Amino acid sequence: MDAATESPAFLDGGMPPSQEIPVSRPQVYFGQGFPSGSYAIVGQPAGSHQNLEFDHPGSKGSASSAHTTYAGNGGIPIGSTLRRFLFATQLKSPSILFSSELNSASQLLEIRNPRTRVAKVAPWLTLDGDVYPAVVNGKIDWVVDGYTTSNNYPDSQQVNLHSATNTTLTQDGSSVSQSSTGVNYLHNSVKAVVDAYTGKVTLYAWNQKQQPDPLLKAWESVFPGLVKPQSSISSSLLAQLRYPTDLFNVQRTLLAKYHVTGPEDFYSGNDFWTVPTDPTVAAAKTINGASSAAATPNQPSQYISMSANGFGAERYALSSPMVTYNGRDLAAFVSVDAKPGPDYGKFTVLSFPSEGGGESPSQVQNDIESDTTITEALTLQRGGQSNVVLGSLEAIPVAGRLLYVEPVYTQSTGSQSFPILRHVIALYGNGAPSFDNNLQGALKTAVTSAATRG
Repeated sequence: MDAATESPAFLDGGMPPSQEIPVSRPQVYFGQGFPSGSYAIVGQPAGSHQNLEFDHPGSKGSASSAHTTYAGNGGIPIGSTLRRFLFATQLKSPSILFSSELNSASQLLEIRNPRTRVAKVAPWLTLDGDVYPAVVNGKIDWVVDGYTTSNNYPDSQQVNLHSATNTTLTQDGSSVSQSSTGVNYLHNSVKAVVDAYTGKVTLYAWNQKQQPDPLLKAWESVFPGLVKPQSSISSSLLAQLRYPTDLFNVQRTLLAKYHVTGPEDFYSGNDFWTVPTDPTVAAAKTINGASSAAATPNQPSQYISMSANGFGAERYALSSPMVTYNGRDLAAFVSVDAKPGPDYGKFTVLSFPSEGGGESPSQVQNDIESDTTITEALTLQRGGQSNVVLGSLEAIPVAGRLLYVEPVYTQSTGSQSFPILRHVIALYGNGAPSFDNNLQGALKTAVTSAATRG
Protein backbone atom coordinates (compact mmCIF):
# COMPACT_ATOMS: atom_id res chain seq x y z
CA MET A 1 0.00 0.00 0.00
CA ASP A 2 1.33 3.45 -0.93
CA ALA A 3 1.01 5.43 2.28
CA ALA A 4 0.88 8.75 0.48
CA THR A 5 -1.91 8.00 -1.98
CA GLU A 6 -4.02 5.04 -0.89
CA SER A 7 -6.46 4.29 1.91
CA PRO A 8 -6.55 0.97 3.79
CA ALA A 9 -8.36 -1.90 2.09
CA PHE A 10 -11.10 -2.80 4.57
CA LEU A 11 -12.42 -6.35 4.65
CA ASP A 12 -15.86 -5.04 5.57
CA GLY A 13 -17.30 -1.56 5.40
CA GLY A 14 -20.00 0.76 4.14
CA MET A 15 -23.53 1.49 5.33
CA PRO A 16 -25.11 -0.99 5.36
CA PRO A 17 -21.99 -3.20 5.65
CA SER A 18 -20.84 -5.15 2.61
CA GLN A 19 -21.18 -8.38 4.66
CA GLU A 20 -17.83 -9.95 3.81
CA ILE A 21 -17.97 -10.74 7.51
CA PRO A 22 -21.53 -12.09 7.73
CA VAL A 23 -23.28 -10.35 10.62
CA SER A 24 -27.02 -10.82 10.89
CA ARG A 25 -27.22 -8.88 14.22
CA PRO A 26 -24.94 -5.84 13.78
CA GLN A 27 -26.58 -3.81 16.56
CA VAL A 28 -24.48 -3.44 19.72
CA TYR A 29 -26.48 -2.72 22.89
CA PHE A 30 -23.73 -3.98 25.19
CA GLY A 31 -20.15 -2.98 24.43
CA GLN A 32 -16.92 -1.38 25.53
CA GLY A 33 -17.99 2.10 24.52
CA PHE A 34 -20.60 2.32 27.27
CA PRO A 35 -19.13 3.77 30.48
CA SER A 36 -20.16 2.73 33.96
CA GLY A 37 -23.50 4.26 34.91
CA SER A 38 -24.78 4.66 31.35
CA TYR A 39 -28.19 3.21 30.52
CA ALA A 40 -30.64 2.97 27.63
CA ILE A 41 -34.40 2.50 27.42
CA VAL A 42 -35.48 0.44 24.42
CA GLY A 43 -38.33 -1.68 23.07
CA GLN A 44 -41.72 -1.53 21.39
CA PRO A 45 -44.86 -3.69 21.84
CA ALA A 46 -45.15 -6.79 19.67
CA GLY A 47 -46.71 -5.95 16.31
CA SER A 48 -45.80 -2.29 16.48
CA HIS A 49 -44.43 -0.82 13.27
CA GLN A 50 -42.94 2.23 14.96
CA ASN A 51 -39.14 2.01 15.11
CA LEU A 52 -37.78 4.68 17.42
CA GLU A 53 -34.08 3.80 17.39
CA PHE A 54 -31.65 5.12 14.82
CA ASP A 55 -29.79 2.17 13.28
CA HIS A 56 -27.51 3.53 10.56
CA PRO A 57 -27.50 6.06 7.70
CA GLY A 58 -29.28 5.06 4.55
CA SER A 59 -27.43 3.44 1.66
CA LYS A 60 -25.56 5.61 -0.81
CA GLY A 61 -27.97 7.86 -2.69
CA SER A 62 -30.74 7.47 -0.11
CA ALA A 63 -32.10 10.50 1.75
CA SER A 64 -33.58 8.46 4.62
CA SER A 65 -31.95 6.68 7.56
CA ALA A 66 -32.58 3.13 8.75
CA HIS A 67 -34.31 2.63 12.10
CA THR A 68 -34.88 -0.36 14.32
CA THR A 69 -36.22 -1.36 17.71
CA TYR A 70 -34.78 -3.66 20.33
CA ALA A 71 -36.24 -7.18 20.17
CA GLY A 72 -34.12 -8.86 22.84
CA ASN A 73 -34.80 -9.73 26.47
CA GLY A 74 -31.68 -8.34 28.12
CA GLY A 75 -33.30 -5.46 29.97
CA ILE A 76 -35.49 -4.77 32.99
CA PRO A 77 -39.21 -4.27 32.12
CA ILE A 78 -40.02 -0.66 32.89
CA GLY A 79 -43.44 -0.20 31.33
CA SER A 80 -45.53 0.27 34.46
CA THR A 81 -45.93 3.65 36.12
CA LEU A 82 -44.61 2.35 39.44
CA ARG A 83 -41.42 1.00 37.90
CA ARG A 84 -40.90 4.19 35.93
CA PHE A 85 -41.23 6.19 39.12
CA LEU A 86 -38.82 3.94 41.02
CA PHE A 87 -36.14 4.00 38.33
CA ALA A 88 -36.60 7.73 37.74
CA THR A 89 -35.82 8.18 41.43
CA GLN A 90 -32.90 5.75 41.44
CA LEU A 91 -31.27 7.12 38.28
CA LYS A 92 -32.17 10.75 39.10
CA SER A 93 -33.81 11.16 35.70
CA PRO A 94 -37.38 12.60 35.76
CA SER A 95 -37.73 12.05 32.01
CA ILE A 96 -38.10 8.31 32.68
CA LEU A 97 -41.39 9.04 34.43
CA PHE A 98 -42.72 11.74 32.11
CA SER A 99 -41.46 10.75 28.66
CA SER A 100 -44.18 9.89 26.15
CA GLU A 101 -41.86 7.54 24.26
CA LEU A 102 -41.91 4.88 26.99
CA ASN A 103 -44.50 2.16 26.57
CA SER A 104 -45.65 -1.15 28.01
CA ALA A 105 -42.79 -3.04 26.33
CA SER A 106 -39.98 -0.65 27.33
CA GLN A 107 -36.85 -2.20 28.85
CA LEU A 108 -34.07 -0.56 30.84
CA LEU A 109 -30.57 -1.68 29.84
CA GLU A 110 -28.03 -1.17 32.63
CA ILE A 111 -24.44 -2.38 33.15
CA ARG A 112 -23.72 -2.33 29.44
CA ASN A 113 -19.95 -2.79 29.59
CA PRO A 114 -19.04 -6.49 28.97
CA ARG A 115 -16.25 -6.57 31.55
CA THR A 116 -18.49 -5.04 34.21
CA ARG A 117 -21.28 -7.51 33.45
CA VAL A 118 -18.94 -10.49 33.88
CA ALA A 119 -17.68 -8.99 37.15
CA LYS A 120 -21.28 -8.86 38.44
CA VAL A 121 -21.93 -12.49 37.50
CA ALA A 122 -18.60 -13.86 38.78
CA PRO A 123 -17.00 -11.38 41.21
CA TRP A 124 -14.51 -14.07 42.24
CA LEU A 125 -12.75 -13.80 38.87
CA THR A 126 -9.96 -11.36 38.03
CA LEU A 127 -10.66 -10.17 34.49
CA ASP A 128 -8.23 -9.47 31.68
CA GLY A 129 -8.10 -5.85 30.57
CA ASP A 130 -8.23 -6.68 26.85
CA VAL A 131 -11.82 -7.45 25.83
CA TYR A 132 -12.25 -8.42 22.17
CA PRO A 133 -15.18 -9.15 19.82
CA ALA A 134 -15.99 -12.35 17.96
CA VAL A 135 -18.59 -12.92 15.24
CA VAL A 136 -20.35 -16.19 16.02
CA ASN A 137 -23.16 -17.48 13.79
CA GLY A 138 -23.96 -13.98 12.57
CA LYS A 139 -24.03 -12.28 15.96
CA ILE A 140 -21.42 -10.29 17.86
CA ASP A 141 -20.04 -11.62 21.15
CA TRP A 142 -17.53 -10.05 23.51
CA VAL A 143 -14.86 -12.36 24.95
CA VAL A 144 -13.47 -11.66 28.42
CA ASP A 145 -10.68 -13.81 29.87
CA GLY A 146 -11.15 -14.68 33.54
CA TYR A 147 -8.49 -15.68 36.06
CA THR A 148 -8.59 -17.38 39.40
CA THR A 149 -5.95 -15.79 41.61
CA SER A 150 -4.36 -16.18 45.02
CA ASN A 151 -1.54 -14.57 46.98
CA ASN A 152 -1.07 -17.58 49.26
CA TYR A 153 0.43 -20.14 46.89
CA PRO A 154 3.47 -21.66 48.65
CA ASP A 155 7.01 -21.01 47.41
CA SER A 156 5.87 -18.77 44.57
CA GLN A 157 6.97 -15.31 43.41
CA GLN A 158 4.62 -12.42 44.21
CA VAL A 159 3.79 -10.17 41.26
CA ASN A 160 2.04 -6.80 41.29
CA LEU A 161 -0.63 -7.10 38.60
CA HIS A 162 -0.69 -3.39 37.83
CA SER A 163 3.07 -3.13 37.33
CA ALA A 164 3.31 -6.30 35.24
CA THR A 165 0.41 -5.44 32.91
CA ASN A 166 0.84 -1.67 32.65
CA THR A 167 1.66 -0.81 29.01
CA THR A 168 1.00 1.93 26.49
CA LEU A 169 -2.38 0.34 25.75
CA THR A 170 -3.55 0.72 29.37
CA GLN A 171 -2.23 4.28 29.39
CA ASP A 172 -4.28 5.35 26.36
CA GLY A 173 -7.41 3.44 27.38
CA SER A 174 -7.25 0.75 24.70
CA SER A 175 -7.35 -1.84 27.50
CA VAL A 176 -8.20 -1.68 31.19
CA SER A 177 -5.45 -1.37 33.77
CA GLN A 178 -5.34 -3.96 36.53
CA SER A 179 -5.44 -2.95 40.18
CA SER A 180 -2.27 -2.97 42.30
CA THR A 181 -2.95 -6.44 43.64
CA GLY A 182 -0.15 -8.82 44.59
CA VAL A 183 -0.67 -12.39 43.38
CA ASN A 184 1.50 -15.49 43.15
CA TYR A 185 -1.09 -17.71 41.45
CA LEU A 186 -2.81 -16.71 38.20
CA HIS A 187 -4.75 -19.23 36.13
CA ASN A 188 -6.77 -18.49 33.00
CA SER A 189 -9.55 -20.90 33.92
CA VAL A 190 -12.57 -19.17 32.37
CA LYS A 191 -13.52 -17.71 29.01
CA ALA A 192 -16.52 -15.44 29.50
CA VAL A 193 -18.75 -14.51 26.55
CA VAL A 194 -21.17 -11.56 26.54
CA ASP A 195 -23.82 -11.29 23.83
CA ALA A 196 -23.59 -7.78 22.34
CA TYR A 197 -27.36 -7.72 21.67
CA THR A 198 -28.94 -9.32 24.73
CA GLY A 199 -26.15 -8.88 27.26
CA LYS A 200 -26.32 -12.55 28.24
CA VAL A 201 -23.19 -13.72 30.06
CA THR A 202 -21.93 -17.28 29.55
CA LEU A 203 -18.93 -18.69 31.41
CA TYR A 204 -16.90 -21.56 29.96
CA ALA A 205 -14.23 -23.55 31.78
CA TRP A 206 -10.94 -23.38 29.92
CA ASN A 207 -7.97 -25.73 29.58
CA GLN A 208 -8.94 -27.89 32.58
CA LYS A 209 -7.84 -31.22 31.08
CA GLN A 210 -4.27 -30.03 30.51
CA GLN A 211 -4.01 -27.80 33.59
CA PRO A 212 -6.71 -28.51 36.20
CA ASP A 213 -7.39 -25.57 38.47
CA PRO A 214 -8.34 -26.43 42.09
CA LEU A 215 -9.61 -22.89 42.70
CA LEU A 216 -12.09 -23.12 39.83
CA LYS A 217 -13.23 -26.50 41.12
CA ALA A 218 -13.88 -24.94 44.53
CA TRP A 219 -15.89 -22.06 43.06
CA GLU A 220 -17.91 -24.47 40.90
CA SER A 221 -18.92 -26.34 44.04
CA VAL A 222 -20.20 -23.05 45.49
CA PHE A 223 -22.01 -22.02 42.28
CA PRO A 224 -22.94 -25.31 40.55
CA GLY A 225 -23.87 -24.97 36.90
CA LEU A 226 -22.56 -21.41 36.56
CA VAL A 227 -19.50 -22.44 34.54
CA LYS A 228 -20.16 -24.59 31.48
CA PRO A 229 -17.65 -27.22 30.31
CA GLN A 230 -15.22 -26.35 27.54
CA SER A 231 -16.79 -29.01 25.33
CA SER A 232 -19.90 -26.82 25.01
CA ILE A 233 -17.96 -24.05 23.22
CA SER A 234 -19.07 -23.95 19.59
CA SER A 235 -16.44 -24.52 16.91
CA SER A 236 -17.06 -21.07 15.43
CA LEU A 237 -16.37 -19.41 18.79
CA LEU A 238 -13.43 -21.69 19.65
CA ALA A 239 -11.62 -20.69 16.46
CA GLN A 240 -11.65 -17.02 17.56
CA LEU A 241 -10.41 -17.43 21.13
CA ARG A 242 -6.83 -16.43 21.88
CA TYR A 243 -4.15 -16.41 24.55
CA PRO A 244 -4.85 -13.55 26.97
CA THR A 245 -2.69 -10.43 27.01
CA ASP A 246 -2.41 -9.82 30.75
CA LEU A 247 -1.34 -13.41 31.42
CA PHE A 248 1.43 -13.15 28.84
CA ASN A 249 2.56 -9.80 30.23
CA VAL A 250 2.85 -11.31 33.71
CA GLN A 251 4.70 -14.34 32.32
CA ARG A 252 7.22 -12.24 30.37
CA THR A 253 7.89 -10.26 33.57
CA LEU A 254 8.67 -13.47 35.46
CA LEU A 255 10.65 -14.94 32.57
CA ALA A 256 12.98 -11.94 32.76
CA LYS A 257 14.44 -13.53 35.90
CA TYR A 258 13.53 -17.20 35.78
CA HIS A 259 15.12 -17.98 32.42
CA VAL A 260 18.37 -18.09 34.43
CA THR A 261 18.99 -21.66 35.61
CA GLY A 262 22.36 -21.39 37.36
CA PRO A 263 22.14 -20.51 41.09
CA GLU A 264 25.18 -18.25 41.08
CA ASP A 265 24.04 -16.40 37.96
CA PHE A 266 20.56 -16.05 39.39
CA TYR A 267 21.69 -14.48 42.65
CA SER A 268 24.15 -12.17 40.89
CA GLY A 269 21.40 -10.94 38.59
CA ASN A 270 23.84 -10.19 35.77
CA ASP A 271 21.89 -12.21 33.21
CA PHE A 272 18.45 -10.89 34.08
CA TRP A 273 16.31 -9.38 31.32
CA THR A 274 13.69 -6.69 31.49
CA VAL A 275 10.58 -5.73 29.56
CA PRO A 276 11.38 -2.83 27.20
CA THR A 277 9.69 0.49 27.69
CA ASP A 278 7.79 1.86 24.70
CA PRO A 279 10.32 4.01 22.83
CA THR A 280 7.72 5.62 20.58
CA VAL A 281 6.03 7.40 23.50
CA ALA A 282 8.99 9.58 24.46
CA ALA A 283 9.93 9.99 20.79
CA ALA A 284 6.47 11.28 19.88
CA LYS A 285 6.63 13.84 22.70
CA THR A 286 10.02 15.02 21.46
CA ILE A 287 8.89 15.24 17.83
CA ASN A 288 5.74 17.21 18.70
CA GLY A 289 7.42 19.43 21.27
CA ALA A 290 5.50 18.07 24.29
CA SER A 291 6.80 17.51 27.81
CA SER A 292 8.26 14.06 28.48
CA ALA A 293 8.37 14.24 32.28
CA ALA A 294 5.94 11.36 32.84
CA ALA A 295 7.30 7.83 33.22
CA THR A 296 7.39 5.80 30.00
CA PRO A 297 5.12 2.72 30.09
CA ASN A 298 6.16 -0.76 29.00
CA GLN A 299 5.96 -1.72 25.35
CA PRO A 300 2.77 -3.70 24.67
CA SER A 301 2.94 -7.33 23.60
CA GLN A 302 1.67 -7.90 20.07
CA TYR A 303 -0.54 -10.46 18.32
CA ILE A 304 0.98 -11.37 14.98
CA SER A 305 1.15 -14.24 12.49
CA MET A 306 4.83 -15.17 12.29
CA SER A 307 7.44 -17.89 12.53
CA ALA A 308 8.78 -18.54 16.01
CA ASN A 309 12.39 -18.05 14.90
CA GLY A 310 12.07 -16.65 11.41
CA PHE A 311 12.67 -19.97 9.64
CA GLY A 312 9.67 -22.24 10.30
CA ALA A 313 5.98 -22.15 9.46
CA GLU A 314 3.87 -19.19 10.51
CA ARG A 315 1.54 -19.39 13.50
CA TYR A 316 -0.65 -16.91 15.32
CA ALA A 317 1.29 -15.79 18.38
CA LEU A 318 1.50 -13.20 21.12
CA SER A 319 5.03 -11.86 21.31
CA SER A 320 7.44 -9.39 22.86
CA PRO A 321 11.14 -8.52 22.60
CA MET A 322 13.13 -8.59 25.84
CA VAL A 323 16.17 -6.49 26.61
CA THR A 324 19.16 -6.75 28.92
CA TYR A 325 18.78 -5.59 32.50
CA ASN A 326 20.19 -2.17 31.69
CA GLY A 327 17.74 -1.89 28.79
CA ARG A 328 20.40 -1.17 26.19
CA ASP A 329 20.75 -4.37 24.21
CA LEU A 330 18.39 -6.93 22.70
CA ALA A 331 18.38 -10.10 24.81
CA ALA A 332 15.56 -12.30 23.50
CA PHE A 333 12.31 -12.53 21.60
CA VAL A 334 9.53 -14.31 23.48
CA SER A 335 6.35 -15.64 21.86
CA VAL A 336 3.49 -17.94 22.79
CA ASP A 337 1.12 -19.83 20.49
CA ALA A 338 -2.13 -17.92 20.85
CA LYS A 339 -4.52 -20.02 18.75
CA PRO A 340 -6.47 -22.87 20.40
CA GLY A 341 -5.01 -26.21 19.41
CA PRO A 342 -2.33 -28.72 20.44
CA ASP A 343 0.37 -26.02 20.71
CA TYR A 344 -1.79 -23.44 22.49
CA GLY A 345 0.21 -21.85 25.30
CA LYS A 346 3.56 -23.18 24.04
CA PHE A 347 6.35 -20.65 24.64
CA THR A 348 9.26 -20.11 22.28
CA VAL A 349 12.29 -18.06 23.38
CA LEU A 350 14.67 -16.85 20.70
CA SER A 351 17.85 -15.80 22.55
CA PHE A 352 20.37 -13.37 21.08
CA PRO A 353 24.11 -13.17 21.84
CA SER A 354 25.29 -10.32 24.04
CA GLU A 355 27.30 -8.88 21.14
CA GLY A 356 26.03 -8.51 17.59
CA GLY A 357 22.64 -10.04 18.28
CA GLY A 358 20.65 -7.00 17.29
CA GLU A 359 19.44 -3.73 18.68
CA SER A 360 16.88 -3.19 21.43
CA PRO A 361 13.70 -1.21 20.67
CA SER A 362 15.15 1.89 22.37
CA GLN A 363 18.32 1.65 20.26
CA VAL A 364 16.27 1.25 17.10
CA GLN A 365 14.20 4.31 17.99
CA ASN A 366 17.41 6.22 18.69
CA ASP A 367 18.70 5.24 15.23
CA ILE A 368 15.47 6.51 13.72
CA GLU A 369 15.61 9.85 15.55
CA SER A 370 19.31 10.27 14.66
CA ASP A 371 18.70 9.80 10.94
CA THR A 372 18.71 13.29 9.39
CA THR A 373 16.51 12.31 6.45
CA ILE A 374 13.79 10.97 8.77
CA THR A 375 13.94 13.77 11.35
CA GLU A 376 13.85 16.51 8.71
CA ALA A 377 10.81 14.94 7.04
CA LEU A 378 8.97 14.58 10.36
CA THR A 379 9.85 18.12 11.41
CA LEU A 380 8.38 19.49 8.19
CA GLN A 381 5.18 17.49 8.66
CA ARG A 382 4.82 18.78 12.22
CA GLY A 383 4.49 22.33 11.00
CA GLY A 384 1.17 24.12 10.89
CA GLN A 385 -1.89 22.47 12.38
CA SER A 386 -0.71 18.87 12.38
CA ASN A 387 1.05 16.41 14.67
CA VAL A 388 3.22 13.44 13.84
CA VAL A 389 1.81 10.21 15.28
CA LEU A 390 4.21 7.28 15.60
CA GLY A 391 2.66 3.82 15.34
CA SER A 392 3.84 0.95 17.51
CA LEU A 393 7.35 -0.34 16.84
CA GLU A 394 6.68 -3.92 15.70
CA ALA A 395 9.36 -6.60 16.11
CA ILE A 396 9.21 -9.62 13.79
CA PRO A 397 11.74 -12.50 13.70
CA VAL A 398 13.03 -13.11 10.17
CA ALA A 399 15.86 -15.61 9.52
CA GLY A 400 17.28 -15.41 13.02
CA ARG A 401 17.22 -11.60 13.20
CA LEU A 402 14.59 -9.08 14.20
CA LEU A 403 12.86 -6.90 11.64
CA TYR A 404 11.51 -3.68 13.16
CA VAL A 405 8.68 -1.85 11.42
CA GLU A 406 7.18 1.46 12.51
CA PRO A 407 4.39 3.31 10.68
CA VAL A 408 4.29 7.11 10.76
CA TYR A 409 1.01 9.03 10.63
CA THR A 410 0.07 12.70 10.56
CA GLN A 411 -3.01 14.03 12.29
CA SER A 412 -4.63 17.44 12.31
CA THR A 413 -5.04 19.16 15.67
CA GLY A 414 -8.80 19.56 15.03
CA SER A 415 -11.33 17.72 17.20
CA GLN A 416 -12.70 15.63 14.31
CA SER A 417 -9.31 14.60 12.90
CA PHE A 418 -7.91 11.10 12.50
CA PRO A 419 -4.40 9.82 11.72
CA ILE A 420 -3.38 9.27 8.08
CA LEU A 421 -0.54 6.90 7.20
CA ARG A 422 2.29 8.84 5.53
CA HIS A 423 5.48 6.80 5.86
CA VAL A 424 6.87 3.44 6.94
CA ILE A 425 10.20 3.00 8.74
CA ALA A 426 11.96 -0.39 8.73
CA LEU A 427 15.21 -1.71 10.20
CA TYR A 428 16.54 -5.25 9.87
CA GLY A 429 19.26 -6.74 12.05
CA ASN A 430 22.17 -4.33 12.34
CA GLY A 431 21.25 -2.37 9.24
CA ALA A 432 20.37 1.30 8.99
CA PRO A 433 16.75 2.50 9.24
CA SER A 434 14.97 2.87 5.91
CA PHE A 435 12.26 5.45 5.23
CA ASP A 436 9.70 5.15 2.46
CA ASN A 437 6.13 5.98 1.50
CA ASN A 438 5.14 2.31 1.42
CA LEU A 439 5.96 -0.91 3.23
CA GLN A 440 7.46 -2.67 0.23
CA GLY A 441 10.01 0.08 -0.39
CA ALA A 442 10.97 0.32 3.30
CA LEU A 443 11.50 -3.46 3.58
CA LYS A 444 13.60 -3.65 0.41
CA THR A 445 15.93 -0.88 1.56
CA ALA A 446 16.18 -2.31 5.10
CA VAL A 447 17.22 -5.77 3.86
CA THR A 448 19.76 -4.26 1.46
CA SER A 449 21.25 -2.18 4.29
CA ALA A 450 21.56 -5.21 6.57
CA ALA A 451 23.25 -7.25 3.83
CA THR A 452 25.72 -4.44 3.15
CA ARG A 453 26.69 -4.12 6.80
CA GLY A 454 26.90 -7.91 7.23
